Amino acid sequence: MAEIDTQKDVYLFLHGRMDLKEKAMNALISKGFTSEKVTMALPTKVGNVGDYMAMLWMPPNPDHIKIQQITKVDEVEPEGMVGLWKGVSKDDIDTVQLYENHCSIGKNDMKRILNEDDYFVLKNKQLDWLNSELEKSTAKYKIVFGHYPIISNGAYKNALYPIKKILLPIFKKHKVTAYVSGHEHNIQCLEENFENYKFRQFIIGSSSQHRINEYKQVIVGDMYDNNECFLLRMYEDNDILVFEFVNENNIIKYKYII
Repeated sequence: MAEIDTQKDVYLFLHGRMDLKEKAMNALISKGFTSEKVTMALPTKVGNVGDYMAMLWMPPNPDHIKIQQITKVDEVEPEGMVGLWKGVSKDDIDTVQLYENHCSIGKNDMKRILNEDDYFVLKNKQLDWLNSELEKSTAKYKIVFGHYPIISNGAYKNALYPIKKILLPIFKKHKVTAYVSGHEHNIQCLEENFENYKFRQFIIGSSSQHRINEYKQVIVGDMYDNNECFLLRMYEDNDILVFEFVNENNIIKYKYII
């Protein structure tokens, strides 16, 4: 996590989850923030440049806190629940896990905590279903779709290890061709070698809205863009599987061939 200026104020956004306020405070304090500087965000008052925004993410069942630093504050007319925060520009700094045991892998089961009292055992339902469907599939290409990425060079790159540890062995076992996800508000095409298995992932999280200034990071990957809206088009052409990132003007900006 980036070095924190403890003299700056921190504005906490709970998105209605008042039941998680204490847990969020403890998580922030464990990362170097001081409780005296953390206040509840209100639509009628915004922070100053250099202050922090701590946002429970993703509603309605957040599992981490997205830390952002205010870079610019414009005078605007308040709008709905967002209020004066409409005029605030910010950069993503990092993420803080809301739960210490975000994912625990036991000898015979795997668990991913969704919130304090609600978790599902992946092996019993989700993983059994996934294994079964991949096992019986005779498709030439096996492509899995999910919301969360397994690897990323974006804002959530430090929060994905648990799901990666669970799913990559399954994808290797069943020779999954590619994994397509969203969550990150950009596009990415990534490859990773896992025990002689070539894992390919396509993130297409910018299909509906520009997110130009959401964060600024050096991206190391085959491709990355968050300046346009995109869709992902897939098709087979003479025994070649083609993935095309097409922008809102129907222009092919990136192409990946398997």
